[in-house]
Amino acid sequence: TLDRSSAASDVYKRQQYTVSAILHSGGVLYVSDQANVYHWNGSNMAAMGALASVVDLAADAAGKVVALSEFHGLNTWDGNAWIPLGIFDGWAGSMTIDSHGAMYVAGTFEHVNGIPAKKIARLDGVSWQALGSGIGGEWPMVTDLHVSEKGELYVGGLFRLAGGKPSNNIAVWLIDGDADGHPDRDDVCLLYTSPSPRDRTR
Repeated sequence: TLDRSSAASDVYKRQQYTVSAILHSGGVLYVSDQANVYHWNGSNMAAMGALASVVDLAADAAGKVVALSEFHGLNTWDGNAWIPLGIFDGWAGSMTIDSHGAMYVAGTFEHVNGIPAKKIARLDGVSWQALGSGIGGEWPMVTDLHVSEKGELYVGGLFRLAGGKPSNNIAVWLIDGDADGHPDRDDVCLLYTSPSPRDRTR
């Protein structure tokens, strides 16, 4: 059982910088700052390993901790060290994982591990793939991702194109149930922030 008061106090004393991400998975609390990722070992916050500028934490299908760093890409913890999963050629600021274990990362990048992917990409457990034609517009960026229980990938940020369709900063990729099982199609629903967030078209 996590002693919330003790954990919070220990985080406060040990963190040198502002807490950047928090994850609670498998009964364990994970916290990151600008220099390290820590886990609560029952009595204090223990450093797992140096990884700078972590902006998001998640647990994959196997329960392994995955960390997204602004400058060091996507990494997974193997129990002893951080193992790189993907390196981006631009800022990567958000990630999420779907019910099948596929990971999605978004930001301002154009490539991941040398593979073209405009601002958003998917890791299926083996290889990276672009999500259709990606995100576009003038200085586009994605700042948040969320997968719904229905297998829809909600994408939010600053952009005017999603999957080649006019958009207004928010869109939904239909990532589950594709007949061919591939995420490379521009199967996008658009959610317009004006005049009503309920205005949805295909």
